[in-house]
Amino acid sequence: MNKYYFRGYSGSNVGRKIKGSYQFFDGTKIKVISAKEGKTIVINFASEVKEGELTMGILDSTNALVAELETNTTGTREINSDKNQKYRLVIRGTQTKGSFNVNWEIN
Repeated sequence: MNKYYFRGYSGSNVGRKIKGSYQFFDGTKIKVISAKEGKTIVINFASEVKEGELTMGILDSTNALVAELETNTTGTREINSDKNQKYRLVIRGTQTKGSFNVNWEIN
């Protein structure tokens, strides 16, 4: 469940992209990513943490962490879906200031 508090927030959460820039973020944002068996999810990410703590990761349908998206950097992760399932992109802020940008495609 999405439970969070933003202050000074500018961003979007549309389609296969979620991004935000904020003066204060405390809580958790979740975005569902559906993938079919045999497909590959290619995730591009970037973030900057000026204060506090930000974590980003991908959980599978059993809540197992399948990919950690490092903060204060840019990168790409690939996840091979071994069955039809819904993954969850979880972005968690703890009294943080900064920005994040995550987008993905399914091949």
